[in-house]
This record gives sequence, structure tokens and C-alpha cells, in this order.
Amino acid sequence: MESDDGSDNSSQPLAVHVLKNAFWGVDHQWDSDLFATAGAQVDIWNHNRHKHLPKSIYKATTQIREMIECERRREERRKAHSAPGSIQNKSLRTRRISKEGE
Repeated sequence: MESDDGSDNSSQPLAVHVLKNAFWGVDHQWDSDLFATAGAQVDIWNHNRHKHLPKSIYKATTQIREMIECERRREERRKAHSAPGSIQNKSLRTRRISKEGE
């Protein structure tokens, strides 16, 4: 990086990171506040928490979200292919409580 003002600071790096394991890559999700760093291991970080989000928690949360979305899509498709008014709308919470009670 060369600057036009002639200062000698242009040859100095802006930041030096000395780590046990170097980063191989950084990835950011545009639709959420998470980003991943890849080195000797993959770490998931949350901007809002400013703490490391363990991979097991991230995967479990992702898996639960996928299961809920799958159930929602299944219900939408079942309603779309059934007679009008034959299926009553129930909230997700009510469906889960009734499933556990049976």
C-alpha cells in the first residue's frame, strides 16, 4: 500500500495477528450476525454476543430450525392438497403440546 503523502508509515502493516493457528478462511452470513473462521478447527462466532458460539450448539440450533421448517412446509402442503375447510389451523405450540400429551 503506497500513499501519496510520502510518509514512511505506508510500509508498516495495519495489524499483525500472531496466533497459535492461522486462519485459512473467514465466511460471513449476510442474513444473520454469524461468521465462521477456519484454521485448525472451524469456529462459529456471533457478532452480537462477542463470544464464541460452539459448533455443537450452532448445529443443534440449525437442526431444530430445519425440523420446524420441515413441519411447517408439510402442514402447508397438506392443507393445499385437501378439501377447503377440512383441516383446522392450529398454532405450532398447540400442536406440540397435544403431541406430548398423547
